[in-house]
Amino acid sequence: MTASTATVLVDADVSLDVPAGAARGPGPDYATASGNVRLGGKGLAIQGGTVNIPMMDQMTPQDLPAVNLGSLELSCPSRRAWAR
Repeated sequence: MTASTATVLVDADVSLDVPAGAARGPGPDYATASGNVRLGGKGLAIQGGTVNIPMMDQMTPQDLPAVNLGSLELSCPSRRAWAR
């Protein structure tokens, strides 16, 4: 992808319960972790440019318009399988 670059600040919170790894040896067992990951940002924007998209077995450049995304927040709960 060809586009203008910008600095974006994103804040994040991660809260995981990680069981001891008795079944997989010493140390924590991240494959069975559960918890929540939250990402947020303010003033997010796509500044435009060109993106290459595969079409009919060849990469085809497509214009990417400038878009002001504003503030976004993503929260992703997980019950298991973070590291599988």
